[in-house]
Amino acid sequence: MEYSDISFYEYARRLVLSHAGQTGLTVKAYQSGPDVQVDVSTSLPVESIDLDINGVKETVIIEGGKGKLLLSTAQPGLFVVTPADRKQFCVAGNGTLVVEVAPNA
Repeated sequence: MEYSDISFYEYARRLVLSHAGQTGLTVKAYQSGPDVQVDVSTSLPVESIDLDINGVKETVIIEGGKGKLLLSTAQPGLFVVTPADRKQFCVAGNGTLVVEVAPNA
């Protein structure tokens, strides 16, 4: 536990994961379709952010408060993207993005 004098809103805005301008939704894609681009933005002056994708750490380079992560649609499955550092970045709300890659019909 850590005490911080910033509001929860400010804490939650430290990391925003989105796709096509939308946050807090499950993104649906199809196998072998275009890769899914996850937009990463932060209010902190950092050069990179480590994200946890289904238990695997992936580093995203941040320039001007923004970065991008591409998720492959080669295989069907579910991607759960959250911050690897859950103390510095809020996992609730905009800090989590789920991508479901469905098999082709």
